[in-house]
Amino acid sequence: MESPGPGEQTEARPSRWRVALRRVSRLLLLVGIAAVIIYTLQHRPVTVEVVYELGSARRGLVAARMVYLAADGEEVRRVSFDYARGAPGVAQHHSVELLRGDYQVALELSYPAGQVPPALARARREPASGSLEKVQLRRPLHVRGKGTAIIYVVGS
Repeated sequence: MESPGPGEQTEARPSRWRVALRRVSRLLLLVGIAAVIIYTLQHRPVTVEVVYELGSARRGLVAARMVYLAADGEEVRRVSFDYARGAPGVAQHHSVELLRGDYQVALELSYPAGQVPPALARARREPASGSLEKVQLRRPLHVRGKGTAIIYVVGS
């Protein structure tokens, strides 16, 4: 082996510690990137198809309003449906984008005064204003990911 001449540099091999440190830092970088990706995917809204099974609550229903409330009570989304007399089917379908988590759905169902179905007799009511009587209900909703959630308003 020849010794380097004047002005020439020798190529030093990195120490074992330096090689190990590089490998560990690369691994930590990959783990960090994966954690950011997972966090981002978990905190992104997902599309949920919500099916409101109206059951006997559909009889005479004139309008329905659904308000999605986060766990802290903050309103997240709102949707309303207006029906001609007796027009709603057994189920009302609705797509909504929500973050994963637990929600309460506040439902307000409007009926002609004196025509609230017997299945809702014990539900909280607003006094009739004009020709409409409003029934208020709350139902839980747990969003795990994209998919379908069924909310039973009342039995049939």
